[in-house]
Amino acid sequence: GPASAAASSAGAGEAKEDLGSTSRELAQAHSKKSKQLAKKENEVREQLKKKQKWIQSEGKKLAVIQAELAKITQQQQTEIDNLRKNLERLEKNVRVLARD
Repeated sequence: GPASAAASSAGAGEAKEDLGSTSRELAQAHSKKSKQLAKKENEVREQLKKKQKWIQSEGKKLAVIQAELAKITQQQQTEIDNLRKNLERLEKNVRVLARD
């Protein structure tokens, strides 16, 4: 009768409380997980920024090296051209001397 009805309504109240605390715990766990994920995301973003800066820095160094190489190549080509001209002059002189 009435005693069992009171007991079952008390049980329902406890069940509601259990559900309430469970959902609160879930919400807290979710919140904690969200914060952890946000922190991890920020760490990853920072690492990416550092890597991008490093890549830019290396790219600039590479550009300087390429410019220097181009300059050296040009200088060497000029020296080769000058040597060829001198060699051609010498060969002409040798031919002239050989005729004499």
